[in-house]
Amino acid sequence: MKRLAVVTGGAGDIGRAIALRLKQNYDTVVLVDLDIAAAERAVALLGAGFVALNADVTDPESCVRLAAEIGTLGQVATLVNNAGAARGASLQATTPADWQADRALNLDSAFLTFNALADQLKANKAAVINIVSVNGLGVFGHPAYSAAKAGMIHLTRAIAVEYGRYGIRANAVAPGTVRTQAWE
Repeated sequence: MKRLAVVTGGAGDIGRAIALRLKQNYDTVVLVDLDIAAAERAVALLGAGFVALNADVTDPESCVRLAAEIGTLGQVATLVNNAGAARGASLQATTPADWQADRALNLDSAFLTFNALADQLKANKAAVINIVSVNGLGVFGHPAYSAAKAGMIHLTRAIAVEYGRYGIRANAVAPGTVRTQAWE
């Protein structure tokens, strides 16, 4: 059976770069994105061994459907929770809707995706990599995004502690600003 790596937010610049690196060690890399057309363009650009799947990683039912579809492709050896974005630049400029959307995309999605794939991850003694941010470690603006990324750091620790007994390894990577098309 094929060894899979799964990257949420796979259609973006960072997601594609992660996927390209992972392809060196996996049979198939699954790029998950809400924008399926963008994910399919990314797969066409990256070439053989990449698959595009559509999911709203902020929706529990969508994540369950995603996990079922991934289960038909092979054995998940790595999950990279990379989906993310920021809305309100300052606390004063952040609306309640922006706060909830940032939290949902930057924290809830990592939990929901992990939760939906947990049995597959346990079965394969998989790795979970959560792409957090230096914003989760300090105050650099975008308060809802930053609070969510700080929560994601703690979620990573909780996964490591609770699921380590099943052979799952969980780590967080906290990059600084990356010049992507979204940043531009």
